[in-house]
Amino acid sequence: MLKDKLKGFTAGIIVSALFAGTAAYAASGSTMLEVFYEVKDIKINNVSKMPAEDKPFIYNGSTYVPLRFVAENLGQKVGWDGETGTVFIGETNEPNEEFLGERVQPMNTQKVSNWNGISLINHGKKIQDNLSNEYENYVAFYADWTLDTGESMYQEYPLNGQYTSFKAKAGILKENQDSPNIVTFVIEGDGKELYSHDFGPGEFPQDVSVSVKGVNKLTLKLTKKEHLRDVDNGFGVFNPTLTLK
Repeated sequence: MLKDKLKGFTAGIIVSALFAGTAAYAASGSTMLEVFYEVKDIKINNVSKMPAEDKPFIYNGSTYVPLRFVAENLGQKVGWDGETGTVFIGETNEPNEEFLGERVQPMNTQKVSNWNGISLINHGKKIQDNLSNEYENYVAFYADWTLDTGESMYQEYPLNGQYTSFKAKAGILKENQDSPNIVTFVIEGDGKELYSHDFGPGEFPQDVSVSVKGVNKLTLKLTKKEHLRDVDNGFGVFNPTLTLK
């Protein structure tokens, strides 16, 4: 039986008896716990899914699973209010958040050829990242072999200085996870780079959060960094969320 000891155990990432273990915490907010990694599989709507990191475990008769993993696989947003110590799933008490596309629509799309495409979808057909997490709100980039090394495709959105932040999860689509090519995902605000990260084979999805305070034009861009084989590349910006002023 595989056992481990965790120090600094926090309730903020746990679902299933979320705060049931508070009696075990030391006054400093942490303690040493003995847990058992016996969870072999998680099925959501009868589809097998397991977190790549923060593995589920059993403690004191309860099974603990990362909260964000469960919520996002059920199509819900997750929020955290540090001032009140409150976890939000789905709707929050902050009505100033909205998905990209609910009000802000693309104003310009640039692609290399008609074989490439960029789609902004709200509450539509679900797609999966390369960890099999599902999303119904996303921007999907589809690039075939005609997108060569150094070439880019992008979509622009008018923010008009009305938003303060943009956040999302970004990563390779499951259907294209076997591509050996490397792409660079870039976020720009009024032409200034706000975020950049290279994604290659086996790269896990990344949480992205940038300030867009005062930004009039938001750009999401995908660039082919290394073209190693003539195969399609698929990339997703999942649950793209804007925060109003």
